[in-house]
Amino acid sequence: MNPIQFYTRVDVTLSDKLLEVMYCIIGLISMYVAFKNLKDKENKNNVGSFIFWFDLGLMFVLGKWLPALVDGILLIILVLPPIFKKVSLVMSLNLL
Repeated sequence: MNPIQFYTRVDVTLSDKLLEVMYCIIGLISMYVAFKNLKDKENKNNVGSFIFWFDLGLMFVLGKWLPALVDGILLIILVLPPIFKKVSLVMSLNLL
């Protein structure tokens, strides 16, 4: 079932639809943080942080509609930057 069918079906409850909207919002916020990390010149691990946050956002936004194999590959990609210590906390990240 594609996203349009999901949101227009009568048998899908309103709470399920609203929960999916919340997941999409969380994913978009994660993608926003990813691009802010990529543009941050003070962060020495900006590419690793970008990969982590963008992949997480992608999984939140598309998770319901991705096949299990693709979701598993994205999960493996998600854990690689932290394993290799390429994600770092930067306190100077101005998100606005």
